Amino acid sequence: MKKSLLAIAIAAAVPAVASAQVTVSGIIKGGVASTTYSNGASGNGSGMAVNDGSSRFILSATEKIGTMSAFFQVDTRFRVDDNGGAPSSSPLASGNTFVGLGGGFGSIQIGKMDTHYCAGSDQHGSRATALTHSSCTLLGYVSGNGANTAIANASRSSNVIRYTSPSMNGFAVQLNHSTAWGVAGSEGAVGNPGKGGATHGQLTYSGQGIVAGLSSWDARSEDKATGQKGQTIWGSYQAGPLNIGLTYDTSSAGLGGSKAERTVTSVPVRFPWVPQHSSEHGQRRRTQRLVAKILLVQVRHSILSVLPMTFQSVLLSV
Repeated sequence: MKKSLLAIAIAAAVPAVASAQVTVSGIIKGGVASTTYSNGASGNGSGMAVNDGSSRFILSATEKIGTMSAFFQVDTRFRVDDNGGAPSSSPLASGNTFVGLGGGFGSIQIGKMDTHYCAGSDQHGSRATALTHSSCTLLGYVSGNGANTAIANASRSSNVIRYTSPSMNGFAVQLNHSTAWGVAGSEGAVGNPGKGGATHGQLTYSGQGIVAGLSSWDARSEDKATGQKGQTIWGSYQAGPLNIGLTYDTSSAGLGGSKAERTVTSVPVRFPWVPQHSSEHGQRRRTQRLVAKILLVQVRHSILSVLPMTFQSVLLSV
Protein backbone atom coordinates (compact mmCIF):
# COMPACT_ATOMS: atom_id res chain seq x y z
CA MET A 1 0.00 0.00 0.00
CA LYS A 2 1.37 3.39 -0.97
CA LYS A 3 1.40 6.28 1.45
CA SER A 4 1.63 9.93 0.49
CA LEU A 5 4.27 12.24 1.96
CA LEU A 6 1.43 14.14 3.66
CA ALA A 7 0.25 11.03 5.52
CA ILE A 8 3.81 10.12 6.52
CA ALA A 9 4.58 13.65 7.75
CA ILE A 10 1.45 13.89 9.89
CA ALA A 11 1.87 10.33 11.21
CA ALA A 12 5.44 11.16 12.23
CA ALA A 13 4.20 14.20 14.14
CA VAL A 14 1.69 12.24 16.24
CA PRO A 15 4.21 10.98 18.85
CA ALA A 16 5.42 14.54 19.40
CA VAL A 17 1.89 15.83 19.89
CA ALA A 18 1.05 12.90 22.15
CA SER A 19 3.83 14.02 24.51
CA ALA A 20 2.68 17.65 24.58
CA GLN A 21 0.75 19.22 27.42
CA VAL A 22 -2.95 18.65 26.81
CA THR A 23 -5.41 21.52 27.25
CA VAL A 24 -8.93 20.84 28.48
CA SER A 25 -11.56 23.33 27.32
CA GLY A 26 -15.15 23.46 26.19
CA ILE A 27 -18.53 25.14 26.43
CA ILE A 28 -21.56 24.29 28.55
CA LYS A 29 -24.60 26.32 27.55
CA GLY A 30 -28.19 25.72 28.48
CA GLY A 31 -31.38 27.72 28.58
CA VAL A 32 -35.15 27.70 28.66
CA ALA A 33 -36.80 28.28 25.28
CA SER A 34 -40.31 28.96 24.06
CA THR A 35 -40.90 27.56 20.56
CA THR A 36 -43.77 28.18 18.14
CA TYR A 37 -44.30 26.18 14.93
CA SER A 38 -46.34 27.17 11.90
CA ASN A 39 -47.16 25.16 8.77
CA GLY A 40 -46.28 22.01 10.70
CA ALA A 41 -48.07 18.78 11.53
CA SER A 42 -51.36 18.89 13.40
CA GLY A 43 -50.92 19.50 17.11
CA ASN A 44 -47.59 21.31 16.73
CA GLY A 45 -48.41 24.63 18.32
CA SER A 46 -46.07 26.05 20.89
CA GLY A 47 -44.18 24.76 23.88
CA MET A 48 -41.52 25.48 26.46
CA ALA A 49 -38.47 23.30 27.00
CA VAL A 50 -34.93 23.20 28.33
CA ASN A 51 -32.57 23.89 25.43
CA ASP A 52 -28.91 23.07 24.82
CA GLY A 53 -26.62 25.64 23.17
CA SER A 54 -24.21 23.26 21.40
CA SER A 55 -22.23 22.19 24.49
CA ARG A 56 -18.86 20.53 23.94
CA PHE A 57 -15.82 19.08 25.72
CA ILE A 58 -12.45 19.54 23.98
CA LEU A 59 -8.98 18.03 24.43
CA SER A 60 -6.22 19.73 22.43
CA ALA A 61 -2.44 20.13 22.32
CA THR A 62 0.29 21.84 20.30
CA GLU A 63 3.98 20.93 20.19
CA LYS A 64 6.83 22.77 18.43
CA ILE A 65 8.85 20.70 15.95
CA GLY A 66 11.64 22.91 14.68
CA THR A 67 10.03 25.72 12.70
CA MET A 68 6.68 23.91 12.57
CA SER A 69 4.01 22.95 15.10
CA ALA A 70 2.15 19.67 15.41
CA PHE A 71 -1.34 19.83 16.92
CA PHE A 72 -4.48 17.84 17.52
CA GLN A 73 -8.02 18.32 18.80
CA VAL A 74 -10.63 15.86 20.09
CA ASP A 75 -14.05 17.53 20.24
CA THR A 76 -16.94 15.69 21.93
CA ARG A 77 -20.47 17.12 21.79
CA PHE A 78 -23.09 16.57 24.49
CA ARG A 79 -26.37 18.09 25.63
CA VAL A 80 -27.27 19.59 29.00
CA ASP A 81 -30.98 18.87 28.62
CA ASP A 82 -31.27 15.11 27.92
CA ASN A 83 -27.74 14.49 26.53
CA GLY A 84 -29.30 13.28 23.31
CA GLY A 85 -29.57 9.64 24.31
CA ALA A 86 -25.84 9.34 25.06
CA PRO A 87 -23.60 7.51 24.53
CA SER A 88 -25.01 6.30 21.21
CA SER A 89 -25.88 9.78 19.87
CA SER A 90 -23.15 11.70 21.75
CA PRO A 91 -20.07 9.56 21.09
CA LEU A 92 -16.47 10.48 21.84
CA ALA A 93 -14.91 12.76 19.18
CA SER A 94 -18.30 13.55 17.64
CA GLY A 95 -17.24 17.17 16.98
CA ASN A 96 -14.38 18.70 15.00
CA THR A 97 -11.57 16.19 15.54
CA PHE A 98 -8.25 16.34 13.70
CA VAL A 99 -4.45 16.17 13.74
CA GLY A 100 -2.19 18.47 11.76
CA LEU A 101 1.00 20.40 11.06
CA GLY A 102 1.39 24.17 10.88
CA GLY A 103 4.10 26.64 9.94
CA GLY A 104 4.88 29.63 7.75
CA PHE A 105 3.18 27.85 4.84
CA GLY A 106 -0.13 27.70 6.72
CA SER A 107 -1.51 24.45 8.12
CA ILE A 108 -2.47 20.96 6.94
CA GLN A 109 -5.06 18.90 8.83
CA ILE A 110 -6.67 15.49 8.45
CA GLY A 111 -9.80 14.40 10.28
CA LYS A 112 -13.50 15.12 10.66
CA MET A 113 -14.35 18.83 10.38
CA ASP A 114 -17.08 21.34 9.51
CA THR A 115 -16.62 21.90 5.77
CA HIS A 116 -18.85 24.45 4.02
CA TYR A 117 -21.56 23.75 6.62
CA CYS A 118 -22.74 26.85 8.51
CA ALA A 119 -20.67 29.25 6.39
CA GLY A 120 -22.25 32.68 6.73
CA SER A 121 -22.41 35.92 8.66
CA ASP A 122 -24.59 35.17 11.69
CA GLN A 123 -21.66 33.77 13.78
CA HIS A 124 -23.92 31.40 15.69
CA GLY A 125 -21.61 28.49 14.94
CA SER A 126 -18.57 30.17 16.49
CA ARG A 127 -20.66 31.48 19.39
CA ALA A 128 -22.05 27.97 20.00
CA THR A 129 -25.64 29.07 20.38
CA ALA A 130 -28.54 26.73 19.64
CA LEU A 131 -28.86 25.98 15.92
CA THR A 132 -32.55 26.91 16.05
CA HIS A 133 -31.37 30.53 16.40
CA SER A 134 -29.07 30.42 13.39
CA SER A 135 -29.37 30.26 9.62
CA CYS A 136 -27.42 26.96 9.63
CA THR A 137 -30.58 24.89 9.47
CA LEU A 138 -31.78 26.86 6.42
CA LEU A 139 -28.44 26.77 4.63
CA GLY A 140 -27.85 23.10 5.45
CA TYR A 141 -30.77 21.45 3.62
CA VAL A 142 -32.43 21.22 0.22
CA SER A 143 -36.05 20.07 0.10
CA GLY A 144 -37.38 18.27 -2.98
CA ASN A 145 -38.33 14.91 -4.51
CA GLY A 146 -40.06 13.95 -1.27
CA ALA A 147 -37.01 14.32 0.96
CA ASN A 148 -34.85 16.84 2.79
CA THR A 149 -31.22 16.40 1.72
CA ALA A 150 -28.41 17.55 4.00
CA ILE A 151 -25.84 19.69 2.16
CA ALA A 152 -22.27 18.94 3.29
CA ASN A 153 -23.88 16.57 5.83
CA ALA A 154 -25.37 19.62 7.62
CA SER A 155 -22.59 18.85 10.07
CA ARG A 156 -18.99 17.69 9.96
CA SER A 157 -17.60 15.90 6.92
CA SER A 158 -15.52 12.75 7.39
CA ASN A 159 -12.15 11.81 5.88
CA VAL A 160 -11.14 15.42 5.19
CA ILE A 161 -7.71 16.65 4.08
CA ARG A 162 -7.50 20.43 4.67
CA TYR A 163 -5.06 23.16 3.77
CA THR A 164 -5.42 26.64 5.30
CA SER A 165 -3.20 29.45 4.08
CA PRO A 166 -1.67 32.10 6.34
CA SER A 167 -3.54 35.40 6.42
CA MET A 168 -2.28 37.84 3.76
CA ASN A 169 -3.54 41.42 4.16
CA GLY A 170 -6.70 40.05 5.78
CA PHE A 171 -7.30 37.38 3.10
CA ALA A 172 -7.11 33.63 3.77
CA VAL A 173 -7.78 30.57 1.62
CA GLN A 174 -9.00 27.16 2.74
CA LEU A 175 -9.01 24.08 0.48
CA ASN A 176 -10.61 20.76 1.45
CA HIS A 177 -10.90 17.33 -0.11
CA SER A 178 -12.86 14.47 1.40
CA THR A 179 -12.16 10.98 0.14
CA ALA A 180 -15.53 9.80 1.50
CA TRP A 181 -17.47 12.83 2.75
CA GLY A 182 -20.64 11.02 3.83
CA VAL A 183 -18.98 7.98 5.39
CA ALA A 184 -18.53 7.82 9.16
CA GLY A 185 -15.83 5.20 8.91
CA SER A 186 -13.88 3.59 6.06
CA GLU A 187 -13.24 4.92 2.58
CA GLY A 188 -15.74 2.61 0.91
CA ALA A 189 -15.26 -0.47 -1.27
CA VAL A 190 -11.72 -1.03 -2.53
CA GLY A 191 -11.56 -0.93 -6.33
CA ASN A 192 -14.83 0.98 -6.79
CA PRO A 193 -14.26 2.86 -10.07
CA GLY A 194 -16.58 5.66 -8.96
CA LYS A 195 -14.24 6.98 -6.29
CA GLY A 196 -16.75 9.49 -5.03
CA GLY A 197 -15.60 12.41 -2.93
CA ALA A 198 -16.07 16.08 -2.20
CA THR A 199 -14.07 19.23 -2.91
CA HIS A 200 -14.45 22.55 -1.14
CA GLY A 201 -12.83 25.95 -1.46
CA GLN A 202 -13.27 29.01 0.73
CA LEU A 203 -11.93 32.57 0.55
CA THR A 204 -12.37 34.89 3.55
CA TYR A 205 -11.47 38.48 4.39
CA SER A 206 -11.35 40.18 7.78
CA GLY A 207 -10.31 43.77 8.39
CA GLN A 208 -11.51 47.33 9.13
CA GLY A 209 -14.76 46.10 10.64
CA ILE A 210 -15.58 43.95 7.61
CA VAL A 211 -15.85 40.15 7.56
CA ALA A 212 -16.67 38.54 4.21
CA GLY A 213 -16.33 35.21 2.50
CA LEU A 214 -17.13 32.90 -0.39
CA SER A 215 -17.57 29.12 0.00
CA SER A 216 -18.10 26.50 -2.73
CA TRP A 217 -18.94 22.79 -2.16
CA ASP A 218 -19.15 20.03 -4.79
CA ALA A 219 -19.71 16.35 -3.89
CA ARG A 220 -20.41 13.07 -5.67
CA SER A 221 -21.35 9.67 -4.29
CA GLU A 222 -19.05 6.64 -4.72
CA ASP A 223 -21.14 5.30 -7.63
CA LYS A 224 -21.58 8.79 -9.16
CA ALA A 225 -25.35 8.20 -9.08
CA THR A 226 -26.07 11.31 -7.07
CA GLY A 227 -24.38 14.48 -5.90
CA GLN A 228 -24.83 17.95 -4.49
CA LYS A 229 -23.48 21.49 -4.80
CA GLY A 230 -23.56 24.58 -2.64
CA GLN A 231 -22.33 28.17 -2.98
CA THR A 232 -22.46 30.68 -0.14
CA ILE A 233 -21.40 34.31 -0.12
CA TRP A 234 -21.55 36.47 2.99
CA GLY A 235 -20.40 39.68 4.57
CA SER A 236 -20.90 41.75 7.71
CA TYR A 237 -19.90 45.17 8.98
CA GLN A 238 -19.21 46.25 12.57
CA ALA A 239 -20.23 49.85 13.36
CA GLY A 240 -19.63 50.46 17.05
CA PRO A 241 -21.76 47.94 18.97
CA LEU A 242 -23.96 47.26 15.93
CA ASN A 243 -23.16 44.45 13.52
CA ILE A 244 -25.24 43.84 10.40
CA GLY A 245 -24.64 41.09 7.85
CA LEU A 246 -25.94 39.41 4.74
CA THR A 247 -25.69 35.77 3.64
CA TYR A 248 -26.82 34.45 0.25
CA ASP A 249 -26.78 30.71 -0.44
CA THR A 250 -27.82 28.60 -3.41
CA SER A 251 -27.64 24.80 -3.23
CA SER A 252 -28.78 21.77 -5.20
CA ALA A 253 -29.14 18.06 -4.47
CA GLY A 254 -29.38 15.24 -7.00
CA LEU A 255 -28.44 14.99 -10.68
CA GLY A 256 -30.36 15.37 -13.95
CA GLY A 257 -34.13 15.15 -13.73
CA SER A 258 -34.07 14.39 -9.99
CA LYS A 259 -32.20 17.59 -9.16
CA ALA A 260 -33.74 19.84 -6.48
CA GLU A 261 -32.62 23.43 -5.89
CA ARG A 262 -33.23 26.19 -3.37
CA THR A 263 -32.01 29.68 -2.44
CA VAL A 264 -31.77 31.21 1.05
CA THR A 265 -31.07 34.78 2.13
CA SER A 266 -30.24 35.62 5.76
CA VAL A 267 -29.89 39.11 7.26
CA PRO A 268 -28.51 38.84 10.84
CA VAL A 269 -28.34 41.92 13.06
CA ARG A 270 -26.49 41.87 16.40
CA PHE A 271 -26.54 44.48 19.13
CA PRO A 272 -25.55 44.03 22.82
CA TRP A 273 -28.63 44.41 25.01
CA VAL A 274 -26.44 45.36 27.98
CA PRO A 275 -22.98 46.93 27.49
CA GLN A 276 -19.91 44.91 28.41
CA HIS A 277 -18.23 45.78 31.68
CA SER A 278 -14.55 45.27 32.38
CA SER A 279 -12.27 45.65 35.36
CA GLU A 280 -8.48 45.60 35.55
CA HIS A 281 -6.25 44.36 38.36
CA GLY A 282 -2.55 44.50 37.49
CA GLN A 283 -2.14 42.58 34.26
CA ARG A 284 -5.36 40.66 34.72
CA ARG A 285 -8.42 41.77 32.82
CA ARG A 286 -11.84 40.25 33.15
CA THR A 287 -14.70 41.04 30.86
CA GLN A 288 -18.22 40.08 31.75
CA ARG A 289 -21.04 40.06 29.32
CA LEU A 290 -24.22 40.23 31.36
CA VAL A 291 -26.98 39.66 28.86
CA ALA A 292 -27.02 39.76 25.08
CA LYS A 293 -29.98 39.78 22.79
CA ILE A 294 -29.58 38.85 19.17
CA LEU A 295 -32.06 39.85 16.50
CA LEU A 296 -31.97 37.51 13.57
CA VAL A 297 -34.05 38.22 10.50
CA GLN A 298 -34.17 35.48 7.91
CA VAL A 299 -35.88 35.37 4.55
CA ARG A 300 -36.34 31.95 3.03
CA HIS A 301 -37.21 31.30 -0.61
CA SER A 302 -38.58 28.20 -2.35
CA ILE A 303 -39.03 26.08 0.78
CA LEU A 304 -41.54 28.24 2.65
CA SER A 305 -44.44 25.98 1.72
CA VAL A 306 -42.52 22.76 2.30
CA LEU A 307 -40.86 23.02 5.70
CA PRO A 308 -42.47 24.22 8.94
CA MET A 309 -41.22 27.57 10.12
CA THR A 310 -39.80 27.79 13.61
CA PHE A 311 -39.63 30.86 15.82
CA GLN A 312 -37.84 30.56 19.12
CA SER A 313 -37.04 33.04 21.87
CA VAL A 314 -34.57 32.40 24.67
CA LEU A 315 -35.95 33.24 28.09
CA LEU A 316 -32.86 32.32 30.06
CA SER A 317 -29.35 31.45 28.96
CA VAL A 318 -26.19 30.92 30.99
